[in-house]
Amino acid sequence: MKFSPLVILCAAALLFSSCDHLIKGETKSNAPVPKKVIDLPLASFAMKIDPSCQMPLKKGEISDTATYQGKLYGFCGAGCKEEFLKNPGQYLNQ
Repeated sequence: MKFSPLVILCAAALLFSSCDHLIKGETKSNAPVPKKVIDLPLASFAMKIDPSCQMPLKKGEISDTATYQGKLYGFCGAGCKEEFLKNPGQYLNQ
């Protein structure tokens, strides 16, 4: 039995589109993927606030970290970490 190229192309598109959620890291129920949480004691961090946004750090709510001049800093998210790393001195000399 021969299949036309169009049938093969449609079958491949259907197969890959059904796997799209796996590539994006989503579950079948489209539930959000849990946020990464850094489980370290607050005493591990150089500051008790996110240096970028000034949000108080709370255990279970720290989702990213960076080390600068030998000190560990915690962040509420990747965006705050990225901003901090662009110019750490700006945030530490406040």
